[in-house]
Amino acid sequence: MLEVIAQSVEDAKAIELGGADRIELVSAISVGGLTPSYAMVEEVVKAVYIPVNVMIRPHGYHFNYKTDELKVMKRDMELLQDLGINGFVLGVLDGKKVDTRALEYLLENIKCQVTFHRAIDETNVVESFKALSKIDKITQILTSGGPGKAYDHQDILDQLYEIAPEKLLLGSGITINNMSDLLEKYPQAGYHIGSDARVNQTFSNRIDENHIRMIVDLMK
Repeated sequence: MLEVIAQSVEDAKAIELGGADRIELVSAISVGGLTPSYAMVEEVVKAVYIPVNVMIRPHGYHFNYKTDELKVMKRDMELLQDLGINGFVLGVLDGKKVDTRALEYLLENIKCQVTFHRAIDETNVVESFKALSKIDKITQILTSGGPGKAYDHQDILDQLYEIAPEKLLLGSGITINNMSDLLEKYPQAGYHIGSDARVNQTFSNRIDENHIRMIVDLMK
Protein backbone atom coordinates (compact mmCIF):
# COMPACT_ATOMS: atom_id res chain seq x y z
CA MET A 1 0.00 0.00 0.00
CA LEU A 2 1.40 3.34 -1.10
CA GLU A 3 0.17 6.57 0.52
CA VAL A 4 1.27 9.95 -0.83
CA ILE A 5 0.93 13.40 0.76
CA ALA A 6 -1.28 15.94 -1.04
CA GLN A 7 -1.82 19.63 -0.29
CA SER A 8 -4.32 20.48 -3.03
CA VAL A 9 -6.89 19.15 -5.49
CA GLU A 10 -4.24 19.22 -8.22
CA ASP A 11 -1.90 17.14 -6.02
CA ALA A 12 -4.63 14.62 -5.32
CA LYS A 13 -5.51 14.14 -8.99
CA ALA A 14 -1.84 13.66 -9.90
CA ILE A 15 -1.33 11.16 -7.08
CA GLU A 16 -4.28 9.12 -8.30
CA LEU A 17 -3.03 9.23 -11.92
CA GLY A 18 0.36 8.05 -10.70
CA GLY A 19 -1.24 4.91 -9.32
CA ALA A 20 -0.89 5.42 -5.56
CA ASP A 21 -3.33 3.64 -3.29
CA ARG A 22 -4.22 6.43 -0.89
CA ILE A 23 -3.87 10.15 -0.27
CA GLU A 24 -2.93 11.88 2.97
CA LEU A 25 -4.38 15.38 2.69
CA VAL A 26 -2.70 18.12 4.72
CA SER A 27 -2.12 21.84 4.78
CA ALA A 28 1.07 23.63 5.88
CA ILE A 29 3.50 20.84 5.11
CA SER A 30 6.34 23.20 6.10
CA VAL A 31 5.43 22.55 9.75
CA GLY A 32 4.76 18.87 9.24
CA GLY A 33 1.15 19.12 8.12
CA LEU A 34 -1.96 20.71 9.65
CA THR A 35 -5.70 20.17 9.23
CA PRO A 36 -6.82 21.24 5.75
CA SER A 37 -9.93 23.36 5.30
CA TYR A 38 -13.41 21.85 5.05
CA ALA A 39 -13.70 23.09 1.46
CA MET A 40 -10.36 21.55 0.49
CA VAL A 41 -11.36 18.18 1.90
CA GLU A 42 -14.72 18.36 0.17
CA GLU A 43 -13.22 19.17 -3.23
CA VAL A 44 -10.46 16.57 -3.00
CA VAL A 45 -12.94 13.81 -2.12
CA LYS A 46 -15.05 14.84 -5.12
CA ALA A 47 -12.04 14.88 -7.43
CA VAL A 48 -10.60 11.39 -6.84
CA TYR A 49 -11.72 7.80 -6.44
CA ILE A 50 -8.91 6.53 -4.22
CA PRO A 51 -9.22 6.81 -0.41
CA VAL A 52 -8.43 10.14 1.25
CA ASN A 53 -7.08 10.35 4.81
CA VAL A 54 -7.17 13.78 6.44
CA MET A 55 -4.65 15.22 8.88
CA ILE A 56 -6.12 16.42 12.18
CA ARG A 57 -3.60 18.76 13.77
CA PRO A 58 -4.54 22.27 14.94
CA HIS A 59 -1.01 23.71 15.14
CA GLY A 60 2.61 22.79 14.51
CA TYR A 61 4.13 23.52 17.92
CA HIS A 62 3.93 20.08 19.57
CA PHE A 63 1.57 17.13 20.12
CA ASN A 64 0.53 17.91 23.71
CA TYR A 65 -2.91 19.44 23.37
CA LYS A 66 -4.98 21.45 25.80
CA THR A 67 -8.72 20.88 26.31
CA ASP A 68 -9.74 23.66 23.92
CA GLU A 69 -7.45 22.28 21.20
CA LEU A 70 -8.85 18.77 21.63
CA LYS A 71 -12.37 20.18 21.26
CA VAL A 72 -11.36 21.78 17.96
CA MET A 73 -9.83 18.51 16.75
CA LYS A 74 -12.91 16.51 17.71
CA ARG A 75 -15.26 19.00 16.03
CA ASP A 76 -13.16 18.93 12.85
CA MET A 77 -13.43 15.14 12.83
CA GLU A 78 -17.17 15.20 13.36
CA LEU A 79 -17.65 17.59 10.45
CA LEU A 80 -15.18 16.02 8.04
CA GLN A 81 -16.15 12.38 8.44
CA ASP A 82 -19.45 13.07 6.66
CA LEU A 83 -17.65 14.16 3.47
CA GLY A 84 -16.84 10.63 2.38
CA ILE A 85 -13.25 10.50 3.56
CA ASN A 86 -11.51 7.22 4.31
CA GLY A 87 -9.90 8.18 7.60
CA PHE A 88 -8.05 10.56 9.87
CA VAL A 89 -4.37 11.01 10.68
CA LEU A 90 -3.62 12.24 14.20
CA GLY A 91 -1.34 11.92 17.20
CA VAL A 92 -1.71 13.05 20.81
CA LEU A 93 0.91 12.93 23.54
CA ASP A 94 1.07 13.51 27.28
CA GLY A 95 4.68 14.54 27.69
CA LYS A 96 6.62 11.79 25.94
CA LYS A 97 3.86 9.18 26.14
CA VAL A 98 0.73 8.54 24.09
CA ASP A 99 -2.18 10.44 25.66
CA THR A 100 -4.66 7.58 25.95
CA ARG A 101 -7.40 9.70 27.54
CA ALA A 102 -7.23 12.31 24.77
CA LEU A 103 -7.17 9.55 22.16
CA GLU A 104 -10.25 7.89 23.64
CA TYR A 105 -12.03 11.27 23.60
CA LEU A 106 -11.15 11.93 19.96
CA LEU A 107 -12.07 8.47 18.70
CA GLU A 108 -15.48 8.37 20.36
CA ASN A 109 -18.22 8.11 17.69
CA ILE A 110 -15.68 8.16 14.85
CA LYS A 111 -16.61 5.72 12.09
CA CYS A 112 -13.58 6.27 9.86
CA GLN A 113 -10.21 4.56 9.90
CA VAL A 114 -7.50 6.25 11.97
CA THR A 115 -3.75 6.46 11.47
CA PHE A 116 -1.67 7.48 14.50
CA HIS A 117 1.10 9.63 13.03
CA ARG A 118 4.78 10.22 13.76
CA ALA A 119 4.09 11.74 17.16
CA ILE A 120 4.86 8.16 18.21
CA ASP A 121 8.50 8.78 17.27
CA GLU A 122 8.82 11.15 20.24
CA THR A 123 7.95 8.32 22.63
CA ASN A 124 9.26 4.85 23.45
CA VAL A 125 8.27 3.64 19.99
CA VAL A 126 8.07 -0.09 20.70
CA GLU A 127 5.96 0.26 23.85
CA SER A 128 3.66 2.84 22.24
CA PHE A 129 3.28 0.70 19.12
CA LYS A 130 2.28 -2.30 21.22
CA ALA A 131 -0.43 -0.29 22.97
CA LEU A 132 -1.72 1.46 19.86
CA SER A 133 -1.83 -1.75 17.83
CA LYS A 134 -4.40 -3.15 20.28
CA ILE A 135 -6.86 -0.31 19.58
CA ASP A 136 -9.27 -1.51 16.89
CA LYS A 137 -10.07 1.96 15.57
CA ILE A 138 -6.39 2.63 14.87
CA THR A 139 -5.84 0.84 11.58
CA GLN A 140 -2.28 2.02 10.93
CA ILE A 141 0.61 3.62 12.80
CA LEU A 142 2.94 5.92 10.85
CA THR A 143 6.49 5.75 12.15
CA SER A 144 10.13 5.88 11.19
CA GLY A 145 11.06 3.92 14.30
CA GLY A 146 12.31 7.08 16.02
CA PRO A 147 13.48 10.61 15.18
CA GLY A 148 14.92 10.90 11.68
CA LYS A 149 14.66 8.54 8.73
CA ALA A 150 13.02 5.13 8.68
CA TYR A 151 15.96 3.50 6.92
CA ASP A 152 18.18 4.35 9.91
CA HIS A 153 15.95 2.62 12.49
CA GLN A 154 15.55 -0.86 11.07
CA ASP A 155 16.42 -2.44 14.41
CA ILE A 156 13.27 -0.84 15.85
CA LEU A 157 11.20 -1.44 12.72
CA ASP A 158 12.06 -5.15 12.95
CA GLN A 159 10.40 -5.25 16.37
CA LEU A 160 7.34 -3.30 15.24
CA TYR A 161 6.90 -5.55 12.23
CA GLU A 162 6.80 -8.61 14.49
CA ILE A 163 4.10 -7.01 16.66
CA ALA A 164 1.61 -5.96 13.95
CA PRO A 165 2.92 -5.89 10.36
CA GLU A 166 -0.46 -4.95 8.92
CA LYS A 167 -0.60 -1.81 11.08
CA LEU A 168 2.92 -0.61 10.32
CA LEU A 169 3.09 2.39 7.96
CA LEU A 170 6.68 3.39 7.21
CA GLY A 171 7.39 7.07 6.68
CA SER A 172 10.18 9.67 6.67
CA GLY A 173 12.95 9.51 4.12
CA ILE A 174 11.29 6.75 2.07
CA THR A 175 12.56 7.08 -1.50
CA ILE A 176 12.69 5.00 -4.64
CA ASN A 177 16.39 4.46 -3.87
CA ASN A 178 15.90 2.74 -0.51
CA MET A 179 12.44 1.24 -0.96
CA SER A 180 13.63 -2.08 -2.43
CA ASP A 181 15.57 -2.89 0.74
CA LEU A 182 12.63 -1.93 2.95
CA LEU A 183 10.11 -3.87 0.85
CA GLU A 184 12.23 -6.98 1.13
CA LYS A 185 12.27 -6.74 4.93
CA TYR A 186 8.74 -5.41 5.48
CA PRO A 187 6.53 -6.68 2.63
CA GLN A 188 3.27 -6.43 4.60
CA ALA A 189 3.85 -2.86 5.78
CA GLY A 190 2.41 0.25 4.15
CA TYR A 191 4.61 3.00 2.73
CA HIS A 192 4.13 6.75 3.14
CA ILE A 193 5.81 9.08 0.64
CA GLY A 194 6.20 12.84 0.91
CA SER A 195 8.76 14.90 -0.95
CA ASP A 196 10.05 11.95 -3.01
CA ALA A 197 6.77 12.01 -4.95
CA ARG A 198 7.50 15.52 -6.26
CA VAL A 199 9.64 17.02 -8.98
CA ASN A 200 13.25 17.19 -7.76
CA GLN A 201 12.07 15.61 -4.48
CA THR A 202 11.06 18.88 -2.85
CA PHE A 203 7.70 20.01 -1.46
CA SER A 204 8.01 23.33 -3.28
CA ASN A 205 7.38 21.49 -6.58
CA ARG A 206 4.38 19.71 -8.07
CA ILE A 207 3.62 16.01 -7.85
CA ASP A 208 5.63 13.92 -10.33
CA GLU A 209 3.17 11.34 -11.68
CA ASN A 210 5.86 9.41 -13.55
CA HIS A 211 7.99 9.09 -10.43
CA ILE A 212 5.01 7.73 -8.50
CA ARG A 213 4.44 5.19 -11.29
CA MET A 214 8.04 4.06 -10.91
CA ILE A 215 7.51 3.58 -7.17
CA VAL A 216 4.26 1.68 -7.78
CA ASP A 217 6.01 -0.61 -10.30
CA LEU A 218 8.75 -1.25 -7.76
CA MET A 219 6.18 -2.32 -5.19
CA LYS A 220 4.48 -4.88 -7.46
